[in-house]
Amino acid sequence: MNNPGSMPLPAWSGSFNVILFENISFKYAGRTGRSVHAVSFSVPEGQCVLVTGRTGCGKSTLLKMLGGIIPHESAGRMEGRVTVNGMDTRRSSLPLIAQSVGMVFQSPDDQLFCTTVRDELSFGPENLGLPHEEIDKRVREALSLVGLEGFEDRRIQRLSGGQKQRIAIASQLAMKPVVMALDEPVSQLDPAGTQEIVRCLRGLKRKGITIVMVEHRIDDVIGIADRIMVMDSGRIVLDTDRTELSRHVETFKNLGLRVPDALRIAAAVSPSPPDDWMQDVTDEVMKRRPFSNGLRACSEGSSAGTAKRKRIVSLRDVSFSYHGAGRPALRGVSLDIYRDDIIAVLGRNGSGKSTLLSILSGLNRPDTGSMGMSGLSCAGGRRRNGNGNVGMVFQNPDLQLFEDSVLAESEFGRKNHCIHPDSCKEQNRRLLRLLGLEGLEHVPPHALSKGQRLRVATGAVLAMRPGLLILDEPTTGQNEENIRNLICTIRGESSIEAVVFCTHDIDTAAAFAGRVLLMKEGRIIADGPVREVLGSERLLEEAGLLPPLPLILSRKAGIDPPVLTVGEFLGVVNGTV
Repeated sequence: MNNPGSMPLPAWSGSFNVILFENISFKYAGRTGRSVHAVSFSVPEGQCVLVTGRTGCGKSTLLKMLGGIIPHESAGRMEGRVTVNGMDTRRSSLPLIAQSVGMVFQSPDDQLFCTTVRDELSFGPENLGLPHEEIDKRVREALSLVGLEGFEDRRIQRLSGGQKQRIAIASQLAMKPVVMALDEPVSQLDPAGTQEIVRCLRGLKRKGITIVMVEHRIDDVIGIADRIMVMDSGRIVLDTDRTELSRHVETFKNLGLRVPDALRIAAAVSPSPPDDWMQDVTDEVMKRRPFSNGLRACSEGSSAGTAKRKRIVSLRDVSFSYHGAGRPALRGVSLDIYRDDIIAVLGRNGSGKSTLLSILSGLNRPDTGSMGMSGLSCAGGRRRNGNGNVGMVFQNPDLQLFEDSVLAESEFGRKNHCIHPDSCKEQNRRLLRLLGLEGLEHVPPHALSKGQRLRVATGAVLAMRPGLLILDEPTTGQNEENIRNLICTIRGESSIEAVVFCTHDIDTAAAFAGRVLLMKEGRIIADGPVREVLGSERLLEEAGLLPPLPLILSRKAGIDPPVLTVGEFLGVVNGTV
C-alpha cells in the first residue's frame, strides 16, 4: 500500500480546477482525533471522481467540506482551504455555496420534504427569488436531465427508491450547480434503481457537470468514474485514473475493500490486465483460460431436511396494506422458518421485503392471515413472543439509537434484567470489538458515520441475545471487511436460532445464507437453496434483478452447476475447488 505521508498526488489535466482542497484537516468537537488529515487534491471541470474507503475513514466528512456544511453547520476545527468554483468555502455563505454545489445525501428521505415533485424542485429556486417563469423552466430542465419528464405533479411518497433518488438529484440540479456531491447514491437501491441513477449521472457528465461521489458499491458505479480516490484514517492513500486501477488491487485488499468483480477476474487470469478490463473482461477470460465442462464447480453444502428441524415461525396467507396505499404491500404470503435457517430476502425496491420483516418482528400485524412464533400465535392480538426473542436492526439505524455513547447503547437492552452486570458488560465490549467498534465506546453514536452507526445498532440488538435476528439491509455503507466481520459475529452468537435479512448484495447472500426468498409485488415468487434460486437467470429476471458477473461468465464457460461469486469462479478456474 502506498505511504500516505509521501505519496505524490497526480496532476490532473483540465482547463479549470473547479474543486481545490489545500492541506485540509478537520476534527469534530468532542473527538480526540482528526476525521480528515492533511488532504490536498484538485478536480478539473467535468470529471467524475469516485471516493471509497473503509467505513469511518472520512469520506462523508470530505463531502460535507465540499458542500460547505463544514465549517458552517458542523462543530469542530477546520484547517486549510477548500475552493469550489473560485469560492473559498470558509468565507462564503452556505446559501451561496449551495448555488454551486448540489449535495445529495445517502437516503433521499433525509432531504425530500415537500408533497409533490414540483414543490420539491421549486423550493431552492424560489428561495433565490427567481421569477415563476424561470422556476418552471428549471423544474422542467432538471426533470429532463434525470429522465423524469412529466413527473411534476407526482406525490413523492408514491415514488420508488430510484425515482426518489433521482428527484433528490433533480432538486439540486434546479439550482444550476457546477458540482454534484453524492453520498452513496446507490447503496439502498435495487439493480434497476441503480441503473437509473448511473444513467442519470452519465448524462450529467455529458453536460459538463463535475461529480464527486462516495460509494462502497464500486462495481455499480465504476463505469462512470474517471478517477478513483481511496481514503484511510482521514488521508488519501490512492488517487488514480480508472484505467490504472488494475495496478492497485493490493491496496484495496489491504484495506479490506471490495475489488470490482471484473478487475478481480481480469487480474487473476492475466498477469497484465488490459486498460479496458471493465469492458473486455469476458473476452479476456475466454481467450486466456479456455474452459471445458470437466471443470469442477463449487458444490452446495449439505443441509438437514426441514422435517428434522424445529419450526420456529409460521406465516399463513398473510396480507398487509399501509394506510392510504393503493395496493397491498404483502399479498397472501406463507412462509415457514426453521431453526438454523439463514434466509436472504431479495427483490426490487417496493417488492415487500421490509414489510415482511416488519411482520416477522411484530412491528406490524397482518391484516389477514396468521403468524405463529414458537407456538405462540400473534394473529389478531398483541405479539407475545417474550422479551428478547426477536431482534431487528432497521435499515436506518438512526431510528433506534438514542443513548449518549456507543457503550451505553450496547448496554441498554440488557441492563434492566441482567443477572450478572459485569459479565454482560464484558459480553457487550466483546461484541463491539468483533464489530470493529473498539475505541469508540464513549463516542456519541450520531457522531459516527452511517456504516458505524449501523454496526452500533446491530451490536445493541445482538447484546439482547435474540432467538430470531432480523436485519434490513445490513450491508449498507459497509466495506467488504466489515461485512465479513458482521457475518462471523452473527454466526458466533449461540443464542441465535435463525436469521432473516434482506439485501441487494447477491455476493453477501451467497456467502451467508443457506436459503433465498425472491419477492415481487408483495408475493414470494421463489423460495429455495441459494444456488438453486440465485443460479436461475429466469428467476432473477422475473424478480427484476440482474445476474452477477460470475454467473454470466460461468454460463459462457460451460461450468455446471454455475457459480455465483468471484471467489467461486476463480476457484473453478484455478482448479482449487
